Amino acid sequence: MTNNFIDIKGFEGLYKVNILGEILSLRDNHGTYREKKLKSTIRANWYPTVNLLKDKIRYQFTIHRILAENFIENPYNKPEVNHKDWIKTNNSIENLEWVTTSENRKHAYAMNLEVSGMRKRILDWKTWQIFDSIIQAATHYGIHTSTVRNIANWKQLSLKYKFVYYVKESFS
Repeated sequence: MTNNFIDIKGFEGLYKVNILGEILSLRDNHGTYREKKLKSTIRANWYPTVNLLKDKIRYQFTIHRILAENFIENPYNKPEVNHKDWIKTNNSIENLEWVTTSENRKHAYAMNLEVSGMRKRILDWKTWQIFDSIIQAATHYGIHTSTVRNIANWKQLSLKYKFVYYVKESFS
């Protein structure tokens, strides 16, 4: 049943999670017992996160990491959690898997999210203009190359710019 909550490993007695990724706090700010569902926030890299407090120290975790650590076996101690469909907000258990860094990169390459050994072309979603490089896009808009790269890598949010990596499929 999806409403069955279990203690979050390392935060037993403080927080619980269910397979839907809902997090319950078992105590309020004053330490009295009171169940409260926590709200997640979307970080600049588009991952939903939640803050957990233990011994007056705040910890920030991604929801998918909490789910994997509590519901998905990891017999080979793989260090990363992959979203199979690459949608960072789809935290269903069936969509998550433990992977090595190498496996995660290979998956990104297979999904055309990362271009290995090639200069990365940039697409401006707002104008549909394609640039041959990050430098060309940055020069065109008069911004730093790291800004273009961070937006394309979903590490920085921008209302003004919408960059993604552009990979043209070969039909030959």
